[in-house]
Amino acid sequence: MDTYRESLAQKLLDNVHQASDILEARGWHPEFIKESIPGIIYNSVMAGAGDSDDAVRVVTQAALLLWDPPMSGLGKTRFWREQLDWPLKAKQPLTPHMVIALTKCFVLEWSLTFDHQIYHDLPAELLITRPESA
Repeated sequence: MDTYRESLAQKLLDNVHQASDILEARGWHPEFIKESIPGIIYNSVMAGAGDSDDAVRVVTQAALLLWDPPMSGLGKTRFWREQLDWPLKAKQPLTPHMVIALTKCFVLEWSLTFDHQIYHDLPAELLITRPESA
């Protein structure tokens, strides 16, 4: 995740700048979009961890601005699996799938209780068990 932090923050800022009208249509105040959201996005993504539900909501909404396919497609992320076979360079432009995958990682970094009503469906075993020792 650290490799992509700067690229993710910039992509999310670009999304907000280019699609602020969509955020307004979703009920976000224009002044908040222009003056507060950019700082929240950049600082939150670059921090790597935190505990603000508001920051998580702002970042996820900025990521969703890129998503055109049906919402059901948010549940499956190929990005991390593909990294095992073919690591991408951090300077490569981020695709919508990459942004969603990185945003999911951001959510986990900022989640204390996994209760943000976000689009990830983690198996209970992942949340409550420890890896077995060799």
